[in-house]
Amino acid sequence: EEEERLAAEQVTAEEEERLPVEQAAAAEEERLAAEQAAAAEDGRLAAEQAVAAVEEKRLAAEQAATVEEEILIAEQAAAEEEEALAAENAAAAEEEESQKLAAEQAA
Repeated sequence: EEEERLAAEQVTAEEEERLPVEQAAAAEEERLAAEQAAAAEDGRLAAEQAVAAVEEKRLAAEQAATVEEEILIAEQAAAEEEEALAAENAAAAEEEESQKLAAEQAA
């Protein structure tokens, strides 16, 4: 009976020694899982930032293309205006020449 009691006490003592080690191991596993979750979150955030940066560059490129298009439209309008002025000048010169000839013929 005494031997059984001593054996039981020894098992209890061994169990008490083993529990803190198991608890420490479980705490370490929890800490590692939390670190992995934080790293995964960091990776997700970095991916979101990269996507946002690409989107920002795309929008900037679209804006630049729009500005370039507006410049081309303005240049085309200016060229058309220049052509219209040249045509008006040519018509005025022709009219002037025609009046000169008419005056010479009348004289």
